[in-house]
Amino acid sequence: MDSHKRRPADDGDRLSELPDCLLLDILSRVGSRLAVQTSALSRRWRHLWRDVPCADVDERDFSSSGGGGEFFDSFEYSGVSQEQRQRCSRFEDFADHVLSPSTSPLSQHRRLDAFRLRIESRCAYAITDRWVRRGLARSPAAVAIHGPYGSAVRWISPPPSSSSSLARLTKLHLVGVTIMPGAFVSPGQGHLLGCPALEDLHMERCYAYGFHAISSPTLRRLAVVCTRTGGRVAGADLPRLECLRLDLVCDGQPASAPQENQPPLPSLVEASIRVTELDYQIVRNKRAMKKNRLEFFKSTCGLLARFPNVVSLDLSGFTTTALLEEESQEFPMLNHLRALRLDGCELGFNFHALTSILRNTPNLETLRLHRCKFLGLTPKRKTPSKRRGSTTTTLQCNNLKLIEIKSLQDDAPQILRLLSEDSKGMPMARWRRVDRVSDVAGLVTAQLHRTEKGTTMVQSYFQLFNFE
Repeated sequence: MDSHKRRPADDGDRLSELPDCLLLDILSRVGSRLAVQTSALSRRWRHLWRDVPCADVDERDFSSSGGGGEFFDSFEYSGVSQEQRQRCSRFEDFADHVLSPSTSPLSQHRRLDAFRLRIESRCAYAITDRWVRRGLARSPAAVAIHGPYGSAVRWISPPPSSSSSLARLTKLHLVGVTIMPGAFVSPGQGHLLGCPALEDLHMERCYAYGFHAISSPTLRRLAVVCTRTGGRVAGADLPRLECLRLDLVCDGQPASAPQENQPPLPSLVEASIRVTELDYQIVRNKRAMKKNRLEFFKSTCGLLARFPNVVSLDLSGFTTTALLEEESQEFPMLNHLRALRLDGCELGFNFHALTSILRNTPNLETLRLHRCKFLGLTPKRKTPSKRRGSTTTTLQCNNLKLIEIKSLQDDAPQILRLLSEDSKGMPMARWRRVDRVSDVAGLVTAQLHRTEKGTTMVQSYFQLFNFE
């Protein structure tokens, strides 16, 4: 009987008995719309959402399917249902309410741990500017802004008098955002994007003006993905940068001329650079396009020379012009490089590009060659110079421990021939295959480990790929 008397107490609102700090932590993880809806639970919850240290405004929460795909351009209402218009209006009202400084007299003075804004429909700049400005006014430590294709969101750095609102910002993630001129600064002219403590910057599908000349004494991680930069990182002064990711697009358009004597990136230990060439079917001036393409890859090679202490390097879509310096036809000297991955890169005539890479990376331990291109045994115009190296040159790759090759079966023997000749200069250069996988595209992936025991690679590379 006593147990029945205690049952009503056991079935009570246990969640509301938690302290405010735990409830606020829970609400900061569920998104602002759901956090606001909890105000209907009880009197205790009515104003609790106003103190949540995270503002997460996501237009996908107002989608009937919950996953997007039904948003539209608010500038063009033709063909848009009344339901979609009402849903967009509800989202605008909600964002204004959550980010309004008048929502709570105290909320505007409370700092945010994170401010996240995701917009799927194209809205007027006057609306999105207001949301961004109000979110940044809460002095967030991390900001993530995601705009639609066509960029209906702008990043406008605050004036120096109000830059204190971004003093805590260390992590910034921008997707589909237009970055206005003046946001990127040159040395001695101000803070990058108005953020004096910024350490992590990710820009994807952004329209960034003036990005070729930036400076930050605090930035540690930088990612630029499919971003119209109006230049590249040729003029960047980032002494503390540790991790770099660049997805560059070569579209044959004029690019900013590479500047000489650019400062190195001494702290950089991890870098990934991907080059994608756009294939236009209709080109009015093919000669100009080829010239611009050549200048693009020359400047990319100059960028590699600024990584003297890089440990892990991932290169994709590089031509021999991008890999080798124009005059010396040599790969930059990278004494600290331990891991290198080449994906879809040109290895050059007689593998002279790969030979130069191995010669100038004496401490390389892991080499991955994925879908690389072999240009032939002899060049079309002239034989390669001695500076280009030769497949008969004995290389002292004493630290090379793992080789991974992903290619068509017809390409693998030629690559392995070079590596087997290089192995002659390595003591106890014995190799064994530890893995071999074939995929539906006809690519064969083989991993070879260097060991003291086993057969030499030059005697077994046909067996590795099961050639008959």
